[in-house]
Amino acid sequence: MCVLVQEHCASAGRARKERQVASERRHRAVIGLAVALVAIASVLTLVQFAGGGKASASSPSPSAQKVTLRLGWNEGPLNLNPFIGYSASYEIWLLNYDVLVGIGSDGLPSTETGLASSWETSADGKTWIFHLRSGVKWQDGEPLTAGDVAFTFNYIIKNEMSNVVYLRGVKEAVAVDDATLKVICSQPKANMLLTQIYIYVLPEHLWSKIDAKAAANTFRNPPPIVGSGPFQTVEFKKDEYVKMVRNPSYWGSRPAVDEIIFQYYTNSDTMVQDLKSGAVDGAQVIPPAQFETLASDPAITAIPYPLYNWEYIDVNCYDSPNSLGNPVLRDVKFRRAMAWAIDRQKCADLGWGGNADPGYGIYPKQGWPASFDPYYQPTPEETIGFDLEKAKQLLDEAGYRDANGDGVRDYKGKPIKLRLWSRDISPESQIQGKLIAGWLRQIGLQIELSVVDEGALGDSVWNYTGDTY
Repeated sequence: MCVLVQEHCASAGRARKERQVASERRHRAVIGLAVALVAIASVLTLVQFAGGGKASASSPSPSAQKVTLRLGWNEGPLNLNPFIGYSASYEIWLLNYDVLVGIGSDGLPSTETGLASSWETSADGKTWIFHLRSGVKWQDGEPLTAGDVAFTFNYIIKNEMSNVVYLRGVKEAVAVDDATLKVICSQPKANMLLTQIYIYVLPEHLWSKIDAKAAANTFRNPPPIVGSGPFQTVEFKKDEYVKMVRNPSYWGSRPAVDEIIFQYYTNSDTMVQDLKSGAVDGAQVIPPAQFETLASDPAITAIPYPLYNWEYIDVNCYDSPNSLGNPVLRDVKFRRAMAWAIDRQKCADLGWGGNADPGYGIYPKQGWPASFDPYYQPTPEETIGFDLEKAKQLLDEAGYRDANGDGVRDYKGKPIKLRLWSRDISPESQIQGKLIAGWLRQIGLQIELSVVDEGALGDSVWNYTGDTY
C-alpha cells in the first residue's frame, strides 16, 4: 500500500442561528481494491463541510415540533455490520454505538466520551482495569454492563473478527462486576487506549445469538440497530438513505436534533443544488471547485476541517494459490518501483484542486493539538519521490525487462498486465486513476484502467467462492 496524498476535502452545512451542530473528527476507513491487481490512489483527508441559511428541512415540524437534520453524502454505507462494513458506515456506527474509551476535544483518549469513566493499569502493564459509567442502557432498555464489553472483546478475539488487530496482545476480558472490566494482556499494550475507538461495544443479549461466521461474512445488522449511542438507526435503504432517531436514554449530553437523515447522492452537482435550495441542511465531501463557490455564498457556511481519512493505492499482493492478483505484485521491489512512478504532488494539485498534501503515512498533516502531533515527515533519504527514470532502473534491477521490444515489460515470458480501478462515485479518484495509469505505462507496464461501481468494488474485495477467499 502506498499512501499518495493527504487530502483537504470539503463539506458544507446550513447555518442555523437557533442551534449549532458540532462536527467531530471521525475515523473513516477506506478499504480499497484488495482484489484488483492495482488499485487507485487515496489519501488523508480534510473533509469540507458546508451549509446555508435558507428555509431548511431541519426546521421544526409545525405539528410535532420535531427537529430533523438532513445531510447529503455521495458515499453511503454498503453494510451496517461493524465487522463487515466500511467507509460511510463508520459515521453511522459512531452515532449508534459507544466505545469503551473515546477521544476528547484535544484529540487524545479521554473520559469526555466513551463508556469508561476512569481506568488504571498494573505495574507490569499487562492488566488494565476500566470503571464504567453508571446507569447506561441499551436502546432497547436493557442495562449495559461490563459483561457486554467483555463479551465484545472476547467475541472478536475468539473468532478472529476483522478488527481483532486492535486487540493484539489481549488474552481475554473479564467482567469483575457490572461496572468493572478487567483486560488481561500477554504483554504490555501501549496502544490500549487509542485502539478502543475502533471497537464498538455490542449488546451481549443480542449478538451472542449471532453465529460468528455469519457475523464475519453475511450478517447485515438490519435496523433497528441496538446500541447505546446518542442516535439509533431505524431505517436503512442502500443507495438511498439512513434514518437515525435521538436516543432518549442516552447517558451523555442531549442531542440538539430529534432525527438525522443521511441522504445518498450519486451526483455531487445535485447534492450541491439541494444544499442551496434547502432540501438538505448540510453536505460532506464537496468537490473542490464547488466548495470554493459555496464558500463565497453569504448564505452558506463552508468549513474545511481535518478528517482522519485517507485514500491509497491498494495492491493485491495476496500470497495464496487462490489469488487473482498478478504475482509480480508480491515482490516488494516491484511495488517500490511503482511508488517512484507516482507523482503525489500532481495527484494533490490536479485530483484535489490543491486541497491536498502529499502523504507518507496514515496521519493527516494538520488539525492536531499542540500536545500530540503524530504527523511524520520522512527525511530526504527516506522519501520516495517521483522519478520515472529511477522507477525504470529499479524494474530493470529487479529483472522486469522488455524482452521483445514491444514497450511492455515481461514476467516469465508474458507481458506484465495490471488492472487499475478508480471509484465511480469519486471524480478525484478518476482523475488520479488517469494520471497513475499514464505514469505506469511510461515505465513499461500494461495498464487496464476501469471505473468501478462502489458496490461491485466491495464485492470484489470480499470475493469468496464458497469458503475460499
